[in-house]
Amino acid sequence: MKFAFFLFLMTLLPEAFAQRVQKASCTDIDVREVNPAIKNNSRLKAHFQTPRNQDSIGWCYAFTSADLMSVKLGVPVSGMHISTIYNNHILNTPSLQKETDEDRNRNPQNFAFTDVYESGRVQDAIKETVSKGRICTEKGLPFDETHPNQVHDLVKALEELKPQVILSNMDRATICREISSIVTPFVVSGQNMTAIADSFVKDNLNKTMTLFADNACKEWVNNIPDMEVKVVRKSTDLEAFMKEVNFNIVKGRLQTVDYDVKPFTGSEGFHSSIILGRRWNNGRCEYNIRNSWGKSCASYVAGTDCNREQGTFWVSDEQLFQASDNIRYIPK
Repeated sequence: MKFAFFLFLMTLLPEAFAQRVQKASCTDIDVREVNPAIKNNSRLKAHFQTPRNQDSIGWCYAFTSADLMSVKLGVPVSGMHISTIYNNHILNTPSLQKETDEDRNRNPQNFAFTDVYESGRVQDAIKETVSKGRICTEKGLPFDETHPNQVHDLVKALEELKPQVILSNMDRATICREISSIVTPFVVSGQNMTAIADSFVKDNLNKTMTLFADNACKEWVNNIPDMEVKVVRKSTDLEAFMKEVNFNIVKGRLQTVDYDVKPFTGSEGFHSSIILGRRWNNGRCEYNIRNSWGKSCASYVAGTDCNREQGTFWVSDEQLFQASDNIRYIPK
């Protein structure tokens, strides 16, 4: 009778009580030490051990896209370049442009810019980048951790300059000088700066940013192979979803996770990060999340196990399942 009553109580307990990965399925694994493309490549290994900082810009999807592509290409690629490519795609896709504008109008506090687009889908960003046939490396067009707010301030300054240029009828030489002072320390030749200035006057700023990125890049990866991204959406089936997550970890695959940040920060928001591995700790399975918020641990709720030197933090299996929306990875 007591056993039957215990089983009855188990059905009434919160669903999260049963949502645990067992120890036998949670051997300690660091994907960076399992994936040969990272393990045997000093440049990639250093990249995945170095914090990234997206500032206040909603380009997290580009950082995770860049990480997935970096492993396939054997060199860290530029999240900034991916953002400009995808933003140009938004600009040329009316339905996507409408969706993006509506999202920004509903939640203006989540966006840093007025004209330049933020937020996106990893699979679409990678597809668009692959279609261009080449991508700038992170070294060639950096989103530099050592220069916080650099890209944010650059874009904001261009947004503020544009109406001044249009209203004052500045000549081309003056516009070039103004833009050159803003985009420093990125170096663009005089001839290319003239083309950027012309675009700045007549085109949407997202198009100008693409032109700027193409001309500011100092190191390219050419002949990009096709990369198909698999999307696994979370259902109510914990076992199936976590089995997919763990399978990728065992295989040494990087995977992105889109998730609600509130359980980890206390603030509203949706975010994209990379799962770097797992461990068994304090009687539960925990997952190492590569974030893009720099070295600071100040954004996380008290008690979060955060690694400042690598820009990562740990979450339990239950937290990962409850907060996540989907995972994405490149199968081959």
